Amino acid sequence: MDELLVMSKLVHPNVVEFIGACIEPPNLCFVMELCSMSLYDQLHGTNEPISVSALVKMATSIASAMQYLHSLTPAIVHRDLKSQNVLLDATGTVKLCDFGLVCTKEGTAGTPAYMPPELLAGKPFSKAVDVHMFGMLLWEMFARDIPFRGYAVDDIQRKVLHGDRPSIPTIDCPPSCQDLMRQCWSAEPSHRPTFDAIHRMLSAVDVKSVVHAVDNIMEEDALDSLMMGGKKVGGRRK
Repeated sequence: MDELLVMSKLVHPNVVEFIGACIEPPNLCFVMELCSMSLYDQLHGTNEPISVSALVKMATSIASAMQYLHSLTPAIVHRDLKSQNVLLDATGTVKLCDFGLVCTKEGTAGTPAYMPPELLAGKPFSKAVDVHMFGMLLWEMFARDIPFRGYAVDDIQRKVLHGDRPSIPTIDCPPSCQDLMRQCWSAEPSHRPTFDAIHRMLSAVDVKSVVHAVDNIMEEDALDSLMMGGKKVGGRRK
């Protein structure tokens, strides 16, 4: 019921539209706008390439939705920001969903791989928890991998509280996005940027500054050619 009340009040182009609900048992259900897939499906369920500009656009849209939620009075803290809770409609527009933890007081509720140190330690939390989770989501989008893949919950908790974070991708990821991940992952909540600042940073991303995988391979081949005198062996320069 809490999630129903929250969703019924939200109006934003990047938040899934609430249409109605049936609250009479046994036919309990929400009716929301139709979305074709989740961001998780797009990232991990297909081999389709996603351009850097498309990833930046999606990240900016997610930041816009979070900026809106945090601007409300009282502010809405999502607390479970992850790729499964970001939907895509038929046009590819981002739609944030799942507000089931908004009214939950339990500090350890959520998805451990995305959670900041204060949540994993069961400490009081603020809007800054969403910023850390956004940083993890941003990493997932550009690394096209799942944070802390293969680690048990206890191991994730131990690593995060120890200060460990995933290795930041440098290929096909704008330098400003790499820096943003680091800022979002700060162990000190007050050192993390707000979503106002995050949205500004993403809106100003220079996609042209990105080192692409193909460019990197070409540069390595050119370097090999210079170092080895330009001779080729087996189709490659030696």
